[in-house]
Amino acid sequence: MNSFPIVSFYKNGEFIVSDNYFEVELLESNWEFEIDKVQKDFYENMKIIQFDFPKHEKNEKYSCFKNSYRDDYFGVIYILKKYRVSSELDIINRDSFKLQTPLKKLVAKDKYIETIEAIKKEISVGNFYQINFTIPFKTNYIGDYCDIFLHYHQKFSGDYHALIPYKNGAIVSMSPELFLKKEGNSLISQPIKGTLPNTPESYKKILESKKEESELSMIVDLLRNDLNSVGDIKGDSINFHRKIMNLGNLIHTYSEIEVKTSKKLGEILKKTAPGGSISGCPKEAAIEAILKYEQFDREAYTGSIGWWQKDDFILNITIRSFILRDDEIVYHSGGGIVYDSQPEKEFEETLLKASKVEL
Repeated sequence: MNSFPIVSFYKNGEFIVSDNYFEVELLESNWEFEIDKVQKDFYENMKIIQFDFPKHEKNEKYSCFKNSYRDDYFGVIYILKKYRVSSELDIINRDSFKLQTPLKKLVAKDKYIETIEAIKKEISVGNFYQINFTIPFKTNYIGDYCDIFLHYHQKFSGDYHALIPYKNGAIVSMSPELFLKKEGNSLISQPIKGTLPNTPESYKKILESKKEESELSMIVDLLRNDLNSVGDIKGDSINFHRKIMNLGNLIHTYSEIEVKTSKKLGEILKKTAPGGSISGCPKEAAIEAILKYEQFDREAYTGSIGWWQKDDFILNITIRSFILRDDEIVYHSGGGIVYDSQPEKEFEETLLKASKVEL
């Protein structure tokens, strides 16, 4: 039996819970091979997969942690020997959870604004059109991974919550965003873009905002290209565009794109990961800009977590999520930057998305 359970969203408000599993590490150099091998060797097994945001080979950024986050791998597949599916999260509370001090942003406001201005200059000369820019918040905590998960599970809305333990740490994800869902030959993605505080005026305001419309439409076009690259036939369906997602303290707009495919997880991820909503457009240029401008590694943040069995899977975008290492806890927040972004307002939105974190 493992020390801590894995908890993952499943379907219809239910959760997969397992404390009897073993791990297959995903090295950055051969993750596609490992995924294909697991697909073949453990086809019938329920599996939980977690992988990080990509990291540049020559990345010399600072880690948010005193000790290394993980060694030379960027993801893990957990093969579940036994598991249960339940709507009741009856995992054991061992200790009380408490942040020792309020989370402190690791990037000062003036540095944030300076960086956004530099990014906008690159947008103005056509290097890219949109980038998802993020900053980390950090403090120390007392408590147990299960307590942390349960505490924030009760505070955060969203359908894609998960707890992933690893050596000397854990990932606690309160994500509201669906990256990929495959059932049969249907593959869908639901990108989120656009954020406002939840007030009576916000619903009309967000739908009338040209900036918010532009942000989401760019990402929808990007994901249409990604999904069509793995589709069996050319053509996709935009099932809906710019619906409102109500998360209590804030609202978003989101869309849904669908293609038909018989391809396996490894090939799909090769063409689609990381998610476009948390990288930018064009994706490769946006990722390079993220590696250039963000001061700290994202690590698990904006990677993905989800379940996988046979040919079906559901994966989240790992946003609204906490990375824990020893007694340190890190939470990232950010948003999409486009040509007409206002640095002060982007900074306020970044803080808004972190507003539910404090006890």
